[in-house]
Amino acid sequence: MPARQATELTGSARVAWLLFIIAAWMLVHQYQGLRHDAVMYSMQGLAHVHPEYWRHDVYLRFGSQDKFSAFAPLFARFIGWFGLEPAAALLTGIAQLAFFVAAWRLARLLLPERDALMGLFLLVALPGSYGSNDIFHLAENFITPRLLAEALVLAAILQWFKGRRVLAGGFVVAGLIVHPIMAASALALYLWLMLVQPRPRIALLLLAIALAALALVGLMTNGPPLRFDDFWYQVSPSSLAYLLIGHWDSPSWSMALVPLLVLMAGGALLDRQPARRLAQAGLGIGLAGIALTAFGGDLLHLTLIVQGQPWRCLWLSAVLAILLLPWIVRELWQRDDLGKAMVLVLLAEFILVSERYSVWLAPCCALLLALSVRARDRVPERQQRLALYGAMVLLAVAVTVMSSELLTTLRSAYFPHAHGSAPLWAKRVSEIMHNGLAALLVLLVFTWATRPRAARWSTPLVALLCAVGCCALIPLSCEDWTQVAFPPADKQMFASWRARIPADAEVLFPESPLFTWVLLERPSYLSGAQATSGLFSRPAAMFLYGRTEALRPYLRAIGQSIWDLDPKAPAPATPTLAMACAVGDLQFVVSRETLAAIPLEEVPPGAKSIYRGLKLYQCPGYSN
Repeated sequence: MPARQATELTGSARVAWLLFIIAAWMLVHQYQGLRHDAVMYSMQGLAHVHPEYWRHDVYLRFGSQDKFSAFAPLFARFIGWFGLEPAAALLTGIAQLAFFVAAWRLARLLLPERDALMGLFLLVALPGSYGSNDIFHLAENFITPRLLAEALVLAAILQWFKGRRVLAGGFVVAGLIVHPIMAASALALYLWLMLVQPRPRIALLLLAIALAALALVGLMTNGPPLRFDDFWYQVSPSSLAYLLIGHWDSPSWSMALVPLLVLMAGGALLDRQPARRLAQAGLGIGLAGIALTAFGGDLLHLTLIVQGQPWRCLWLSAVLAILLLPWIVRELWQRDDLGKAMVLVLLAEFILVSERYSVWLAPCCALLLALSVRARDRVPERQQRLALYGAMVLLAVAVTVMSSELLTTLRSAYFPHAHGSAPLWAKRVSEIMHNGLAALLVLLVFTWATRPRAARWSTPLVALLCAVGCCALIPLSCEDWTQVAFPPADKQMFASWRARIPADAEVLFPESPLFTWVLLERPSYLSGAQATSGLFSRPAAMFLYGRTEALRPYLRAIGQSIWDLDPKAPAPATPTLAMACAVGDLQFVVSRETLAAIPLEEVPPGAKSIYRGLKLYQCPGYSN
């Protein structure tokens, strides 16, 4: 076919692709409400709306990441207009739309139209995990400034390669204002493109000077503000496993290495610019971020490195790898049997990412790539064929292992990656899609059905089926994006509780600080979400650690392990009010347990399951 006809799509094909991607978004990106980091950002936003309620809350008293970002005031403005939960859903939807539009425009700059659409679908459908413990994802389904900063960075890269440097700088500045840690990846990418690629010797010299300077700072300082002291390091960074490279387990390393291997192949094989340069830059900043974290954070304990988390550049590496994946896989598959073998081994590592042994497949991928690029003429054809057969066997084993684990998960109705309020069938589909193999298979079938040489009726039929799927998913998506966890009726149910608690009294309910903030309108005494402020402030860490130690028997008795440096210590059999009130400044306790005391208030028997069993206690010796 002529080049123009082979790369451009017909109108019906474009409609089919659009509906296909929208259906995937509605199915995979189910809004998750106020959970995960949305708890922290909701507290920050509410504190700007009603500072008289929460300005003395322990989460904000010593400062938090709120002081490094302008996102909380923006969120507060939306809260004032629409209310907390509608504002969170609206900002999340806006950020997701901006992210996917920016990704599509960047993909279109790098790739032909069909490959760009394939990359966009994968960005929508794949989990996009980066970092450790599967804790961070691209296009997260709850309120967080990370997603908006990612959209601004992708827009900046797009404008940079279009020659609009001033506009690109404006997007970077906006990203730094929204979330400095995530937007710093744009600065790293620009530095790589402008210095490392054209002047590698100068870059190596500057790198050596920078490492020497970091080592000098680490050796000459013993504590804050430049370096964590031993106790602060043990209490705060060490309790957050995702911060430090030394805490990453094998699945975490495998999750990080898969996109880097894809970019390694792209940097070696792609001949299309600027895709090749971006693949090399994405690989470089990803590896540099990991190395800088290991050297400055794990080894030297420098505060700026640990707090800045340079490894988070991996999010940009993951985006570039996903967008370029269709083009890179095609280049590998058409190259030789060694390239085919690398594709299959890489796919096996991807679907086995949660297994401890999957990380050992990364060297196999790197070796196959090196042989294909540098030595394929010296590798006999028979040995290349044997490598391909071995990769096929490995992939078959990986699919078998994944299928058995997934079948067990579905039978036990355990859905760790699905939204809690979604219907059962949606949870099952979400869990299947999280592995990624299903998304790849669906994409292959769809691409084959809409290929240029397919029958004339094939593409319109596929578009019709996608339209039907979108219509069927609209009610589910609307229900997710309009959910309200704390409706006015729930707040009214706790009116008598609020009447008993003075406005400035702190309430202990470690399970959910938002319950204390939203329904009781009182400061929270202690919770895991509030403890994260200890990373950015040593006084906050010391103060919060003092509270957790005083409450340690009670926290262990109710199953909360906030900054527990001895997690194997025996826990009391049953919690008591005396344990909770061991600290002199605590006034009120909310618990699901019966604390061997008469409660002031109890939730009515017909209340929602999330409130069932809650009781309000008053510490002895305190009176209104």
